[in-house]
Amino acid sequence: MRKLIPLLLLVVHHFASAQTKDERVKIDSILSVYTGRSVDGKGLLQEAITLSQQSDDYLLGQLYFKLAEEHLATGAYDSAGKYYPLSLTPLEIAGDSTLLGEAYIGMGYVLYLKGDYTQSLNYNLKAEKIFRAAKANKLLGRALKRMAGVFIAMKDYGTSEKYLSEALTIAEEEFDTINIVRTLNTLSVIYDETGDFKKVDPILKRAIALAEAIHCIRCMAISYSQWGISLHFRGQYKEAIGKYRKEYELNKLEGLTFDQYFVYQNIAEAYFELQNLTLALAYSDSAMFLAKTEDAPQFIHDSYKIQYKIYKAKNDLGKALTALEMKGQYVDTLFSQEKARMQEDMKVAYETEKKEQLITLLEKENTIKVLEAEQSKQLRLYLIVVVVLLVLAAGVLFSRYRLKQRTAKLLDAKNIDLQNLNQVKDRLFAIISHDLKSPLSSFHTVTSTLNQYYGQISQADIKKYLEKLEVASKSLEDQMKNLLEWSLHQISERKLSPEVFDLKEMAETLKNFFQLSLEVKRQNMYLEIEGPIPLETDREYVQTILRNLISNAIKFTPPEGTIWFRAKTAGAEIVIEIEDTGIGIASEDFSKLFTLEADKKSIGNSPEKGTGLGLVLVKEMIEKMGGTISLASELNKGTTFTLKMTGKQQKQAA
Repeated sequence: MRKLIPLLLLVVHHFASAQTKDERVKIDSILSVYTGRSVDGKGLLQEAITLSQQSDDYLLGQLYFKLAEEHLATGAYDSAGKYYPLSLTPLEIAGDSTLLGEAYIGMGYVLYLKGDYTQSLNYNLKAEKIFRAAKANKLLGRALKRMAGVFIAMKDYGTSEKYLSEALTIAEEEFDTINIVRTLNTLSVIYDETGDFKKVDPILKRAIALAEAIHCIRCMAISYSQWGISLHFRGQYKEAIGKYRKEYELNKLEGLTFDQYFVYQNIAEAYFELQNLTLALAYSDSAMFLAKTEDAPQFIHDSYKIQYKIYKAKNDLGKALTALEMKGQYVDTLFSQEKARMQEDMKVAYETEKKEQLITLLEKENTIKVLEAEQSKQLRLYLIVVVVLLVLAAGVLFSRYRLKQRTAKLLDAKNIDLQNLNQVKDRLFAIISHDLKSPLSSFHTVTSTLNQYYGQISQADIKKYLEKLEVASKSLEDQMKNLLEWSLHQISERKLSPEVFDLKEMAETLKNFFQLSLEVKRQNMYLEIEGPIPLETDREYVQTILRNLISNAIKFTPPEGTIWFRAKTAGAEIVIEIEDTGIGIASEDFSKLFTLEADKKSIGNSPEKGTGLGLVLVKEMIEKMGGTISLASELNKGTTFTLKMTGKQQKQAA
């Protein structure tokens, strides 16, 4: 909703001489009705166009351009796509290059939103040519920024950054704050796509500060949207939701109803990642409503896509199947639209090809003359080719000899690897035959008893047997999981893959992961971390180590017990402690925990025992990373495992 009285006064001034007296009276009547209050600008422009159908084409071109701009500004992109083409021909005939260039930019943006990047680029290139010739720098910067957006969509980030650099330079020279903000927003997209996240936050903070200074609500909304997407991409879902909600409030102030679709859809995706399926579904429903209101097949398809994932995660398979089927229907709709665009592109390509064929015919005569001149050179080239082939043949023979030698060395190395694999296999079979026998035997005993005496067993006894089955299945699951991770660790020869991540964030993620187990055993887990602790090491290794230690603490701590996760920096070292109030370990059993040779069944008296592979895997991984593990424990009082590692490791061989 905007006040367009000044705009309509200008329109009336331009075409008053071309209107009849009655028509001018009608236009004056429209203005008198809406004077002094906020009105629907698009509605006023439509009425003005209706009253001026008999006026000159140039004026109609201006009106259609303004109407398209109004629709674009309020997010009605399909409607804007209908009016821009109506403005182009009148503006081309009138020779109004500046306004025509702006119309090209608008049309290019609508095509970009529809995914027709080739045609979008063509319109933006036309606009760039016009503005360079006219030395209209502000508009040139706008065209360059729009072209950069198209190249981002085409994943050509190098070309996109080149255009954005020029656009930013122009905007700063012209003190064009709004285009500085827009360019910074687009630059942040490139850094997100290329993984250069360190540059994203400062750029978007600057963009928001500039937008606030000029009170550009739309600009701030876009900045918060991009910031939320960046945090989302980095896995910081709670922080991303905060930015999306900022965007929602700004869109609401600006009256951008359909833009809320993207807010709802993004928040739904974030809540899905946080496993808050109820909120994810609620926001997805809101996004679906807006997409259907606008009849936007691509967005409806995307909404069904996230709903399918949500219902599947909720195990509501009926609704999941319905969402999947609806998603498929909109895939067909999108395919039909894409087919129509392709047919139009083929038509344009055919016309272009006919022109090129005429040029080709003219060039053939010159080509024949060139070929005749080159024939005299070919004989000498043949002799050169023969010599080169002989040299290449000698090179190939030598290369094959060298390859044979390398192959022999490779076979020797593979034989050594095979021997190592056989040793690992023997260790695996020993573990399987010894440690997995007990839970499987429990399964057999309980199920056999239930099967033979089902009619004679009371409900209370059945419940006890089921509880035994649950304990046996959980034991088997834990043992199989550790067995798989250990065996993969033994076989794998991958190098460490260091990456930068926050230890505190990982600890919070693991706490959420084990929340259900903690609730079942009525246990409390507390995080005592001094603040963000950046680590540059193998994220997967650290996560596996911490998951095993926390799982053990939960397993060997009685109901209503407590677990602490502590982390701090000590010089160049990171120190992590996982303490519990569990059953504890006798000091004489410490040395048995980290070796496969010891019988883990002989350690302590807990009913929840496994293969002991988890701690073996932890020790091997932490030592591979150059760290250490130690423990302190007292029977019936609890255990503390302490990890020490440097904050940064280089890539090492496995």
